[in-house]
Amino acid sequence: MTWNDLGGLRFNVVNKAVVTLTFECRLGEEFTAKVYDKSEKKKPNEPMEVYTYTIDGDKMIQKLELAGVVCTRVFKKIN
Repeated sequence: MTWNDLGGLRFNVVNKAVVTLTFECRLGEEFTAKVYDKSEKKKPNEPMEVYTYTIDGDKMIQKLELAGVVCTRVFKKIN
């Protein structure tokens, strides 16, 4: 995962996995991003996962909450 500061608390985030996803977001604002199958929501009755991203220096911390379970991933920026 890489990210670039666009200024004004906006960031461009690129998540490279089997499928590469790119999205822009502004810190402190909620946004909707597509998931790996390129849909925005899989099924209406499925619980919605909530991702929270925090940038701390050269680290991006991703917190995922789904159905009462919380996990955290930490990405370190490599220049």
